[in-house]
Amino acid sequence: LITIAVINVVLLNANVIQIPDVNTIISISPSLTYMALIAGFLAVLSWNIGNKTLGSNNAVLFIDVVPITAFAISAVQGSVPTNMQLIGAAITALALICNNIYLRLFKP
Repeated sequence: LITIAVINVVLLNANVIQIPDVNTIISISPSLTYMALIAGFLAVLSWNIGNKTLGSNNAVLFIDVVPITAFAISAVQGSVPTNMQLIGAAITALALICNNIYLRLFKP
């Protein structure tokens, strides 16, 4: 939060960004409310409960699925993946599988 505030002050002073007017703030208030209450508070609370339920080993594996999910959603929306994106997704998936096998076979 401090970093965000400092960057905003620097950008404001450099006239790179402007303070939004009242109408803009009012028009985006539903989105801001969602981000603060649902995406912020409720998501973090759920994440903490999920980590407690899954355990740390599985929670680490679970968070690594997020980029694959984002990749899949963009593909469903019509974005054609490049060869490098496909290779990256395959490497990530393989790393998840190998890490999961390792944790299950060699960790108590």
